[in-house]
Amino acid sequence: MNKRERAQRLALIVVVIIIIVLLLRRCAGKPGTGPVSTPTPIAAATAPPVLPPPPTPLPTAMPTAKPRATPKATPVPVATPKTTLPKPRVDVHPELIPKDIHIVRVYYVNMIGAPGDVIEFDINGSGFTEAFQKMITVQSGRADVAVKDLTLVTPNQIHGRLVTDPASKTDFSFPTVSIAGKTVFQAPEPFAVIRPAEVLNLVFTEMGESGRTGRFRVFTNLTQDMFTRFSVIPATSTIQIASLSPTLPFIVDGSVLIGPAVTGDYGVQIQLAGKTIWQRDGIIRIVRPNLGQSGLVQHLQAEDGFHRPGDTARFLVQGSGFRFEDAAALVADVKTIEGESATFLYLAPGRLGLDIKLPDNAPEGKHGLVVRAGDAVLLDVPNAFVVVPKNWMRDMRPQPPVKPGTASQLVLSGRALEKDFVEGITTEVDEPGLIVGPFTWIDERRAVADIEAKPGVKPGDYEIRMKSAGKAVVPQAGDIVNVGR
Repeated sequence: MNKRERAQRLALIVVVIIIIVLLLRRCAGKPGTGPVSTPTPIAAATAPPVLPPPPTPLPTAMPTAKPRATPKATPVPVATPKTTLPKPRVDVHPELIPKDIHIVRVYYVNMIGAPGDVIEFDINGSGFTEAFQKMITVQSGRADVAVKDLTLVTPNQIHGRLVTDPASKTDFSFPTVSIAGKTVFQAPEPFAVIRPAEVLNLVFTEMGESGRTGRFRVFTNLTQDMFTRFSVIPATSTIQIASLSPTLPFIVDGSVLIGPAVTGDYGVQIQLAGKTIWQRDGIIRIVRPNLGQSGLVQHLQAEDGFHRPGDTARFLVQGSGFRFEDAAALVADVKTIEGESATFLYLAPGRLGLDIKLPDNAPEGKHGLVVRAGDAVLLDVPNAFVVVPKNWMRDMRPQPPVKPGTASQLVLSGRALEKDFVEGITTEVDEPGLIVGPFTWIDERRAVADIEAKPGVKPGDYEIRMKSAGKAVVPQAGDIVNVGR
């Protein structure tokens, strides 16, 4: 190629480039004919909307003409079953119990049995004698359960057997102790008999922090084969039951998962092989939040419950759906104390901490607590905690456990224990072979004494009665200790 041809080709390329540039400029000047640029995202000036918690379905499309409004908080479900069994009312005549004899409790080795089973039980107290054991009668509270073989074990323990009839019905009962046909003591806790393939009760044991999950327990009587055909069915498909786990024969635990159900009460059916064997209406209640967007305050639990003036009393506010900012919206007030200060702290979606600094002049006794959000009262707990006096005793227990032929230490715990008070404690035991030495003061919360069970001491429960400055003193948790086997 000569110089002339190269010059012509170069000129042609320049002309083509000029034409392309002119065409691009013309296209850019007409709307719709050129490529459209993608706009740069702009952050909203306001906070993003609060979305309802899953599993509520979210909208698939939102209008672009105006910004999205914050949706209303989804109702947080809470199960509110009746978890305590009703105790029958009886006329009790404790004045008929002989002087220096006291009944404290009835204790069952197993609280549940099947028809035909034997449930072992103990009556605990003090001053028991053979004459007293022959004086009393024990009633099971039901015609199909007999009481047999009452035996004096120790001066603090009478043993017996609840013998259930093979035809016993599914039910519970509170035994009573009588003298001359009149009731002198009613057991604070019941025992139950459950027939095979039947259900006594369903109780909720825990609610999840989101408010949409929970745990429950069914008291029933199943074989492994029956369990494979056992089902718990809620009244609406938006509530699901999962993870049934048996501890056969008498317990089945499970989980409840709550979807976008509307507020209201929902029932539950329990079926075996497709047949309904138990049902309860309204056992699950779904309510709207009472704190912030999604929070639901339900319960107040004391970390300890017994305090001295000047202490910081700590509580756990239980519920679901809590957010960090909810803690600042709450106030707490002790009804009968002036000068206390309260602080709430967010811990988790189902837990808020509450610390109350008690003044140095806080009066002794029981105190109620009110929790508010604005003008709304969320909790009103009459006996939230107790301010205890000096030399208050919490409990006493052998550490390690004492057995016949062994010695141990009896550890006494309490608050504001004074050295003179502790060293002035005298003890009295009905069993001569159970020897308790003098107490030694360790600090304001603890004292110890030597305890020895001679080889001839029968295993069982024994009361250790204590006095200080001539007055009877009893720990909060009682004065009965156990000598093991």
